[in-house]
Amino acid sequence: MNDRMFADAYPRPATWRPGATRVNSRFLGLALGTLLLLTFAALLYLSQASAVAELRYGLLESERQESELREEIAFLRYQIATCDSSTALKEHAQRLGLVDAPTDSAYLVCYAPTPRAMPGQMAAPAEAAPAVAARSVLVERLTALFAPKPKLQAMRMSSLQP
Repeated sequence: MNDRMFADAYPRPATWRPGATRVNSRFLGLALGTLLLLTFAALLYLSQASAVAELRYGLLESERQESELREEIAFLRYQIATCDSSTALKEHAQRLGLVDAPTDSAYLVCYAPTPRAMPGQMAAPAEAAPAVAARSVLVERLTALFAPKPKLQAMRMSSLQP
């Protein structure tokens, strides 16, 4: 053979040669399976951690609402205690213009509601007089019906005091 190198005009396909190290297919499958299992475990951990954080936030929100409701209950109990006293009831009755009922005779209280004007309408002042007259006639007739009955017992506001 000549000492000269010849370049081939047509490239030849390379011959396949085995690598210097052989990779065992079992080992490759085991490594990929372990990596997949670790990835799944990390995703599971992250999802559980986020669920726990969300539940903790919900619990704190519920506790905050509970404390607000407890404060509101305490305030409402205080209001009930102050409104149930006899002095508060007397003051409220005086603000409404109520007076003590007579205990020596029977009495009858009637209320005939007057028709209310619709929201867009104004009530005419001429309609007020017939309503008052009709109410007084109604009261007179009702008192005549209930007059023969026995006397009604009335309780004085002063007897409500302890």
